[in-house]
Amino acid sequence: MVHLMPCPSFPGGPVAPGAKGSGGSGSSSSSANDQGSKPKPVQADTSKTNSSSNAGSKANNKSTRSSNSVGRSIEMVEKFYCRPGDVFDAYLESDRVRAFTQSDAIVTKSVGGSFYLFGGSVEGQNLEVVENERIVQNWRFKSWPEDVYSRVTIAITSPADGETIVRLTQTGIPDEDKFGNANVVDMCYSGWRERIWGRMKQVFGFGC
Repeated sequence: MVHLMPCPSFPGGPVAPGAKGSGGSGSSSSSANDQGSKPKPVQADTSKTNSSSNAGSKANNKSTRSSNSVGRSIEMVEKFYCRPGDVFDAYLESDRVRAFTQSDAIVTKSVGGSFYLFGGSVEGQNLEVVENERIVQNWRFKSWPEDVYSRVTIAITSPADGETIVRLTQTGIPDEDKFGNANVVDMCYSGWRERIWGRMKQVFGFGC
């Protein structure tokens, strides 16, 4: 297994005005454990979600960003050269998540199970898990206002042997974090593209 150096921009998250960011992926707090503290899920209203991704698109990675009355949203399509189960396991098995993020993480495949990534900078709860096909989560940065969660939906398909397409939709993203920083949607976008999918491709060889 190849271990890469930590990437600082995603896990560090936004910082309060005048404060210095922690930098790096960060190490686990000594109080973190496999159970973690269960966040209180806030069900995002997804009835007005912008669905601009093209389900029939080939080969190209795509993404969009939009805004609506229940928060902002992002959509992206990523192509992997592996089986659907490889991506599914890489996202929902703690050892594999620690390998490609180079930071502490606890994840689970159980519905209702809590998770945290990047040493606790990202936290949430599984709402729906269909093996190798679909993952739905309440998902938030720790820097967001209390009890504010977005809704993440990950659909996994295989158009051909050895190829996997991941379609991600994240809705209900707040306009600002609790410190007043307004770059929340951009952090989500770059975080998924570079620190999750990009690193997964590099570490496990799922990329082009």
